Amino acid sequence: MDYQNRAGSKKGGGGIASKSLESLQLKKRLYQLAADVSDVDSNPYLRSLPGGVYECKLCLTKHKSTNSFILHTQGRRHQQSLEQRKRLEAPKSGSSPASAKVQTKSFVKIGRPGYKITKIFDPAANKRGLHLLIKYPQIKSGLQPMHRLMSAYEQQQEPVDGAFQYLVIAAEPYDTIAIKIRAPPIDKSSLWSNFDQDTGDYHLQILLDSVDEP
Repeated sequence: MDYQNRAGSKKGGGGIASKSLESLQLKKRLYQLAADVSDVDSNPYLRSLPGGVYECKLCLTKHKSTNSFILHTQGRRHQQSLEQRKRLEAPKSGSSPASAKVQTKSFVKIGRPGYKITKIFDPAANKRGLHLLIKYPQIKSGLQPMHRLMSAYEQQQEPVDGAFQYLVIAAEPYDTIAIKIRAPPIDKSSLWSNFDQDTGDYHLQILLDSVDEP
C-alpha cells in the first residue's frame, strides 16, 4: 500500500494514517492472528445457517462469512459473553465459593408467647393507642423481638378489609403473632419498644392518628 501521498506526509515518509485506515489495518491484523491460532470449523459457537450465513450461538449475531465470524470472536462483545458464561458455569464446577450450600435456619416452634394488651390515651397529643407486653422468656440467646406493620392486602389469613391493618411481632422460637388494629396511619414518631433480656419482657407502644377506639 502506498503511504507516501497522504495529506500531511513528508516526501519519502510513511504519511499520517486516517482513523478509518487504522481501523481497517487493525481488523486485518486481528483476523490474521485469529486465523493462525484457531480452527474455525471446530469453534463450538459457530453455526452454519441456510443461505451461506453464519451465526455465533453465544452472542446470537449473524455473519456473512467465516472471516466476519473470526473478527467477531476477537471483539469486545464476544469476549464479554465468554466471561459471563464462565461466571455462570463456575458454581456448577465447584470452582467458586458461590457453589457452597447456604445454611438454613432450623428451630422448633414452642408455641404462642403470653401477652397483654392495654388501651392507652395521650392527652397531650389527644390520641388513643395501645401498649403491648409480650413474654419471651425462652427467646434465642442474642436475639431481640422484631415487629412491623402489615396492610390487610398483604396477609392471607383473613378476608381482606381495608379498614384494618396488622401489627406483626416475631421472635424465635415462638410463633409469630399479629394484633389487628384500625387502618388510620400510625404516628410513627410515637412508636416505642423495649426488650428486657433478663426477664424476656417486650414492651411495644403505638399511638394512632385518630381519637377513635383502636
